[in-house]
Amino acid sequence: LYILFALTLIGASIFSLPICNIPYYANLNKTLVPLSFGLLLFAFYQHKKQHRYRIFLFLSGVVIGFQAFIMITTVSIYLFFLILIFIYLKRSFVSSLFLFGSGILTSICLYFLFVESLIHFWEQEILVNFKSYAGSDYKEKHGLLPIIRWCFITFNYLIFYCLFPALAVIGSVKLFPLLNQLQKRIFYILLVLTGLFYFYFDIIKGEHEYASINLFIAALMYVIIDAFIIQKKQISNYPLFVILLILPFFLSIGTDVDFKIRATDYIGTYFPLIFILGLHLRLKRQFIFSIVLLCYLINYTSMYYRGNWGHFSYSDQKFHVKDLGVNQNLVVNSINYTNIKQLKPYFKNNDIVVLSDKNLNGICYLLNLKLLSYDFKLQPNKIIDKLKLTTNLKQIKLIENSYSPFDQQFIINIMKLTKFRSLSTNTVGIHTIYTLDKK
Repeated sequence: LYILFALTLIGASIFSLPICNIPYYANLNKTLVPLSFGLLLFAFYQHKKQHRYRIFLFLSGVVIGFQAFIMITTVSIYLFFLILIFIYLKRSFVSSLFLFGSGILTSICLYFLFVESLIHFWEQEILVNFKSYAGSDYKEKHGLLPIIRWCFITFNYLIFYCLFPALAVIGSVKLFPLLNQLQKRIFYILLVLTGLFYFYFDIIKGEHEYASINLFIAALMYVIIDAFIIQKKQISNYPLFVILLILPFFLSIGTDVDFKIRATDYIGTYFPLIFILGLHLRLKRQFIFSIVLLCYLINYTSMYYRGNWGHFSYSDQKFHVKDLGVNQNLVVNSINYTNIKQLKPYFKNNDIVVLSDKNLNGICYLLNLKLLSYDFKLQPNKIIDKLKLTTNLKQIKLIENSYSPFDQQFIINIMKLTKFRSLSTNTVGIHTIYTLDKK
């Protein structure tokens, strides 16, 4: 079971790399975490067979060590790794912990040697973000209080949107034999209508470009309650089972996006979990998940024509960026093609920029520009703090579009509170470019 599960997780990570090659925290999370988890399970398997396992344990620590630099609020998953090591490698826990910790320290050293210096990380990431998080209030999207609020919203969602439907299905199954023929027909009609209602509003008309995870978690809760509580069946490897069950929650914590949307990125961790349930329990109701997966498959076929969070449809991507001299094998829609063509003459490689709208990130990537701060949403105070601390930056360019312009006070504050002064302003199409030099 260890070896099969490990292959599943590692395979999912490797095959997702060509798709998830954008350095976005959700993509990195769902690539690195399953890979590290799979290597850890390889170590358990090798230890059980009395083979060499230490190299896999060390590599697992190396992979998961980068997690702290991706999303600091998800480092709680380190604790899960330590719990599993303690349970499955109890006799050699100290040496195993040393190997795993050495792997984490190795990745930290590699990061500070080749990605950014320790001083830069402390000044630009730790201090700036700590100040931002500590000063946040309940209405903001990031910070300590918003995380607490996010947890309450998530628990409410899990109870009312997932647990209650699962309990309703269990109750219906128990009551069904007591119904007469007319009542059974009414039950079937209500079941079909409820399923269609759920499918349309939760999957087709969901809040995300992917189907909501509601139906999937509800089905999983139904199987768990029915098997473990009602039928009182037993399963080995309880710690592994529980950790896999709650892993998407701890990978999602810290984001301003609701759990029911963000967890869709980590739904892959549940597929091996379903396999474990089916293998141990041999459930006759595994077809429930087949129906759920079929609904998701039907939904995914329509994604090609529907808009998503990036405000584009895949079917509209017809224009090759190589025609504009961009060395990328990508196609874009006509609007982005025009935007790239208009903006390209005003920039050179590795120019440092600040964007007024996150939807400009794609253009920034294609033109090989560097963002001063990689934030989901513009944080003026953070930008100004970074400009104050930066010593070797001589020029910066601000890019805004007419749909989401900068607050003019933000530009005034840059010139008032830092050493940067306005050099030129260029308007091209729907974009305005502000060039600021350090005096």
